[in-house]
Amino acid sequence: MKIESRTNGSVLIATILEERFDATCAPDFIVVMKEWIAAGNIQIILDFGHVDFMDSTALGVVIKSFKWLRQADNGNGELGLCSVNDKIMSLLQLTRMDRVFLVFPDSQEAIKTITESR
Repeated sequence: MKIESRTNGSVLIATILEERFDATCAPDFIVVMKEWIAAGNIQIILDFGHVDFMDSTALGVVIKSFKWLRQADNGNGELGLCSVNDKIMSLLQLTRMDRVFLVFPDSQEAIKTITESR
């Protein structure tokens, strides 16, 4: 799985560089998320700008990552999603995950909101 990461202050922005985020990518994604969290990254934004499709397995690993981050640093971990297309947003709405995840139009808005909430 191709993921590009960068930091902005205390926030790690992970840009998923795959058109399809699905069951074939999920195991690699889990490994990377565990490494980031173990390294102390507890404010993470997933940028879906390149992703056209996400399946239920990928959604499951994002949910798992959200749970890990919520447990990190005495409950201070945050996971935000940004640049989500209409298809993926429909999946989030169908599963009601749009009520769980912080979803932003772009990474700049996500960074601003997450850093202000700390």
